[in-house]
Amino acid sequence: MLASFFSSTLFFHLSRSLSILLFLSSFLLSFSPPPSYSISCVSKLLHPPNTHWRSNVRTAISCDCASTVISVLELHPGDEDVLSRCSSCLASLSCDAAAALQIAEEGGVAAVLASIDANPDLDPESVAGGVGMIEAVMSNPAAFSKVADQDLVDKVVSVMGKHLESPAISLSCVRVLEKVAKTAEGLAMIQASGGVKMLLSSLSAAAARQIHGEEDADLVVRATKVLGRVARTSAVIREIKGGTGVDVYLKVLEAFPEDER
Repeated sequence: MLASFFSSTLFFHLSRSLSILLFLSSFLLSFSPPPSYSISCVSKLLHPPNTHWRSNVRTAISCDCASTVISVLELHPGDEDVLSRCSSCLASLSCDAAAALQIAEEGGVAAVLASIDANPDLDPESVAGGVGMIEAVMSNPAAFSKVADQDLVDKVVSVMGKHLESPAISLSCVRVLEKVAKTAEGLAMIQASGGVKMLLSSLSAAAARQIHGEEDADLVVRATKVLGRVARTSAVIREIKGGTGVDVYLKVLEAFPEDER
């Protein structure tokens, strides 16, 4: 099996280092510990400052890198290191439209969400990176149509609700909802998921933090844009006004007095 792999057409036509690393990841799928280091090495070849990152992305796509990485994610749900490295690799691959569609079709988004759900004690950076990968995939229109459904919105809103204390996670979730909110169907999904209440909660949490960083300011701007799009019916407007919406925005204005955005 090993000999046939190394004599294959892939080995001669693809980047030697990338082919070997992808092979190692595939070969080690069923072993413990997971092949996180191999995936991390591949990921570093797929974006700047690597000067050959564009050709490396094409190489990775040719040898089915996305499928391998998704399989690793599925085999190790809740593993912080696996989630972080696999999300980074998939996000880099998703700059290619065909790869983004493949990730969407082969369950990459579902695998990330399942991994996040499997471990409530994940490092915030790993969770934010996982949700960020979902946003990267959704930047491709064809991939977007494959993954933007009620289940995705429900799960992203749920992730946000469990991590309101983290500006990085809240922002990454809002960025996904911002993409969903570009369609009428998406606006209905956000409303149905309880997204209006959760967006207000994220704004309230941002305003309440003692130190406000750039992530908080970006969160406020993006969440407000989403709320503005959702608030196109009298029912949603009543939900915002009848809840804590006015009080939340008064607190936001007090917390960010010098931010003109």
